[in-house]
Amino acid sequence: MCPSQTLQDQEQLINLLLMVSRKLRILYDARIGQYGLTLARARVLRVLKDHGKIYQKDLAHYLNIEHATIVRLIDALEIQGFVERDVSKEDRRAKYLDLTPKGHKMIRGIERFSAQLCDVVLADVSQNDTQKMLSLLIRMADIIEKEGRL
Repeated sequence: MCPSQTLQDQEQLINLLLMVSRKLRILYDARIGQYGLTLARARVLRVLKDHGKIYQKDLAHYLNIEHATIVRLIDALEIQGFVERDVSKEDRRAKYLDLTPKGHKMIRGIERFSAQLCDVVLADVSQNDTQKMLSLLIRMADIIEKEGRL
């Protein structure tokens, strides 16, 4: 603990981070629901957009979620017509995932939605404060990653 920090301040910070995270997820899910998505499904689509065609197991790794969870998410997105599975020619047990044209169109909607949400949530936060917060959260995420091997 830093000498200038009290245990009470640290606990308040952690509690606020947890509360903000929970409220942001609730807000995100409530608003993205109009697209027939959830935060978890939107995250899958964004990883596919950023990485292109990837193995299902790699997607689970990027999102840090269990295999069974990724299967349920992909099943739902496949039913919605946003993703498609393709069996690997090298290993028939492995499945590639890719966005469909409908999935690419949905990504554009998600990007617009995300920009609007950022405008609302960060409306009164300066660019300088945003950069400081981003730097701090990245450091905290790195510490948590090392500590918990998450």
